[in-house]
Amino acid sequence: MKVLWLCCVLFCFAVSAAMPCPLSLRMAYNNDWLPYVQLTDETVTGSDIELVRSLIHTLGSSLQLVRMSEQRALQQIQQGELDLVFAASYTKERAGYAYFSLPYREENITAVLSNNLIAQHPELQNSTDFYQLAAKRWSGAVNTAGYYGDEFEHFKQNEGQSRLFHVAEEFRRLQMVAQGRAQYSIVDRNVAHYHIRQHKKLSQLRLLPFLLHNSSIHLMLSKKTVPETCVEQMNLLLKTKFKNQIASEQ
Repeated sequence: MKVLWLCCVLFCFAVSAAMPCPLSLRMAYNNDWLPYVQLTDETVTGSDIELVRSLIHTLGSSLQLVRMSEQRALQQIQQGELDLVFAASYTKERAGYAYFSLPYREENITAVLSNNLIAQHPELQNSTDFYQLAAKRWSGAVNTAGYYGDEFEHFKQNEGQSRLFHVAEEFRRLQMVAQGRAQYSIVDRNVAHYHIRQHKKLSQLRLLPFLLHNSSIHLMLSKKTVPETCVEQMNLLLKTKFKNQIASEQ
């Protein structure tokens, strides 16, 4: 009997070591965020989604996509009711309740305005100039749950507090600027370029010629539901993936 019990313990340990991640991982998504996320009827694709699918599949787990707002997703990660969030920027506050993977891409944050408005303000040369003008004269359409750097966080909590419209969907934010309902939107440069190229009604929009923020983008995993060994295995896979990419480009 003791031998049988010992065999069972060793078997369970071996399975646990071979599968460091939960059998199913719940990940939040919400709106189209091309090219990173694309919703077509009930299908969710995009470069970030496919990257996560590949990682989770290789680790022997399944991915369960749950549609919810970004703000709610962060709350549920903290409470252990959600396992995973993609496209996350590192902050000390978030690191208190979540693990961060190695970065898997860079995010370049700027603002989009109308061509006419930028032409009226040739003094716009850097982020300080932008936030000074935004504090005095402009309203912005932004995803206030997103992290766009310390300058924006200070602006959001102080001068900009009464001048920001919270709009979760990127395309709708761009529409508001094109329609004159907001003077600017804080955007991921790649996403904004994509929409402006695709939609004629946005052709009068222009991105600032400088960045407001640049950061590394990570996967964020709940410390309440995901073992640290799972994050370590994800990092090994990411290292291998990027090493292979570099080799293929040389």
